[in-house]
Amino acid sequence: PGEDWLYEIAWPEQRVPAGDAGAVPGDWLIAAEAGGAGETLAGRLRAAGATVTCVAPRELARTLATRPAWRGVVHLGACEFTGDTAPTWADLGFESILALARATVKLDGVWLVTEGAVSLGGATVRPAAAAVWGLGRVLAQEHPELNLRLVDVTAANAGSALAEECLRPGA
Repeated sequence: PGEDWLYEIAWPEQRVPAGDAGAVPGDWLIAAEAGGAGETLAGRLRAAGATVTCVAPRELARTLATRPAWRGVVHLGACEFTGDTAPTWADLGFESILALARATVKLDGVWLVTEGAVSLGGATVRPAAAAVWGLGRVLAQEHPELNLRLVDVTAANAGSALAEECLRPGA
């Protein structure tokens, strides 16, 4: 009887309709450590006509103020911690994520990227990433002007999956 009181979140897979992404003009800001998914995403955005600035997450607040508006900001700080020890709030990029809420510049879209924040197909959840996901959900509710999107990826597909998400029509 007790199991009837519980619920389970189901994530049905949805295919993104194929289409011509076209150009993505404007200035994009990617907060990620050097290498990896951030560089892959930056390359794909540049190929689609965007101007891209890449910074470490700790430099996000300062860099946000360098332009009056950003077409998109992609935060990958929560994807980049490794090791067996629990990451600190700073490791996860909480300070830089909060800088997005405090930003006084126009942000057309914000992508907050995690790895292992949600269980998909029985995958193990990373509690630290889930905490970042929770912060993102709160920010999306309290700051709808951010047009915040939460994206949970695997390390193997992070760069290409993010590029598809950012380049899809209507993103």
